[in-house]
Amino acid sequence: MTDFQTLLMWAMKDNGQDVTWAQANAYCQNLRIENHSDWRLPRPQELMTIQGSGAPRGKIQSTGISWTAVKGDQPGSAIAYSFATGKDFSVATQTSQFYRALCVRGGK
Repeated sequence: MTDFQTLLMWAMKDNGQDVTWAQANAYCQNLRIENHSDWRLPRPQELMTIQGSGAPRGKIQSTGISWTAVKGDQPGSAIAYSFATGKDFSVATQTSQFYRALCVRGGK
């Protein structure tokens, strides 16, 4: 899905299984959709642009909490985003249960 306000193109679904932050990064870097290979993890503010009522808007499928590209304040942590609450928070990068990679490309 392309958001023409932000110029972001979103993968239509996340990776569908538990992943650590490093695995989520690798998943997006290796993703190939419609001849595009420049996928990445989004920043928290980018995820906020697709926040719907407890889930991403459009037809984007999210099956868990989304990792972001941003490292947390503490060593070994990163920021994750929950569509259920509409909030981001810091979590250990080795955490994987319920954490997913929802990839994006482009932007302003």
